[in-house]
Amino acid sequence: MRFLCRQKKRFLNNTLYLLVVFGLTAITASCGGNKNNQTAASSISSEAAAISSANNSSASSYPPITETPPSEKAHWKRVKAIKHDLAYALDLNEDELCHELGSLSCFDQVHLSALGGNEPFVLTQYEPIESPSAISAVVTERVVLAACSNKVDIDQQSTATVFTQYDLSAMAEPRNNDYLAALDLQNTLLYQRLLARDPTQEELTLLQELTQDTQGNAISNADVAKLSCFTIATSSEFIFL
Repeated sequence: MRFLCRQKKRFLNNTLYLLVVFGLTAITASCGGNKNNQTAASSISSEAAAISSANNSSASSYPPITETPPSEKAHWKRVKAIKHDLAYALDLNEDELCHELGSLSCFDQVHLSALGGNEPFVLTQYEPIESPSAISAVVTERVVLAACSNKVDIDQQSTATVFTQYDLSAMAEPRNNDYLAALDLQNTLLYQRLLARDPTQEELTLLQELTQDTQGNAISNADVAKLSCFTIATSSEFIFL
């Protein structure tokens, strides 16, 4: 803005100067001035043209003014949104997602406030928290792990509806190419359910590392399924909009 003001002021000054110069030149010519006067007027006109050219050159040397686009703000998924999204993605009823002490709902009672909800009558919390608190991340991981674990257990005990690409009762086979292909397909389905997109090859390769413990030993497919589900559902892409 300051640059534009300076340029406008400079333009007005130059315009006024040129008007004065050309006016004097016209007066001199109309009054039949001598050769010296005409030479002086011509010199003044040349000087004015040089000043105008220099100012235009100086103005063009400034970098163009660009506007920085406003940054998009991520929106935190609060209790109702994350509860609904987990239930829908994992094909669970909302009362199958997570409970503390066997009967208390994680979403509606125990962790309601930390997940961005509020309850004015029993908890006397009349307004929800404005942003995630210090324990919101831990609580989110808790409810996601519970939901993923519950779904794996249900699929293992009955007809599977989500974890369908490998035997949940068997052990992982991280060195078997056919097994890894089935694992990639299962994780692709999880990405589609939880994030509504296909994973990249890099993401699939990282998830393959979950088939082994820190000593390089294979773990059970049930644990692989829980860890894969947990990893995807606790990503910022799922937690924020």
